[in-house]
Amino acid sequence: MGRAPCTLLHLVDSACPFYSHRVREVPSLDLTSSPFAEKTLRYTGLCLLGIAAVTATVDLFDDIPMGGADFWSRLVKFQLSLAVHFFTLALVIQTMNGAWRGSWTLAGLAIVTAAAGLGEALWMMALGGVSFAPSPALARFTYGIMGAGAVAIMGSAFLVGLAEAFDPRSRAASPLRLAVVIGLVGGAALTLLVGAALGARGGSHVGVHPPGGAVVPFLGWSLVVGDLRTPYFFALHSMQVVPLWGWLAARLFGGGMAVALVIGGAAAWMALTLFLLERALRGVPLF
Repeated sequence: MGRAPCTLLHLVDSACPFYSHRVREVPSLDLTSSPFAEKTLRYTGLCLLGIAAVTATVDLFDDIPMGGADFWSRLVKFQLSLAVHFFTLALVIQTMNGAWRGSWTLAGLAIVTAAAGLGEALWMMALGGVSFAPSPALARFTYGIMGAGAVAIMGSAFLVGLAEAFDPRSRAASPLRLAVVIGLVGGAALTLLVGAALGARGGSHVGVHPPGGAVVPFLGWSLVVGDLRTPYFFALHSMQVVPLWGWLAARLFGGGMAVALVIGGAAAWMALTLFLLERALRGVPLF
């Protein structure tokens, strides 16, 4: 018999010892029998949705300007992003084998992440409750607190991604598993990179955004000066976009084609994030 042709799938197998191209089913969502880590992350996400609903109600009756936008509306979007992040981690852990899912390691990571996420959300609400005025000193302190929370939350995502990578009995289809690893590990690293830039500047704008200046509808990103919230959004949500892309690739193609699509799609998304970061740091707006 002739030698089997070398494909990208074989190259990935050789380069990544954790990777296997065995066909696996995409796991279904099981809410009835979940280990502690999954429950903690899922309930934290639900709590954040409740907090976001309360914040949105407050936003109807109070208006605190902050960086060219309303403080409360920005906080609602932040809380919703956190909720999506926690639900994502819960779904990823569900694809792991039973030993990993029920481990004290993941339980501890879930507790740290939940405490950081809820603490950050409640801290920001407390600032609004005392009529938060963004003085330079308080703004720097606030971004420092948010940076510490981001390190804890993103660090946990990074470690969950590594756990998925080295789980030899993961139930995820191989392209999805690869996408989850790239999305969580790469996305956490990118988010921390952009977060460091935010913390160093003590604010999201690179330049002076004038009162009433043009912004992206709903998102509030400045269209006048550089805005670090733009690359932060793309970095943070790579942890959902890349795995979702992997899931679609696994369902529609499978095999080597799906792996190639995962790698290409992830590279394109992360290159776009870095491009937006470079533009924002130069003070160039999105459009």
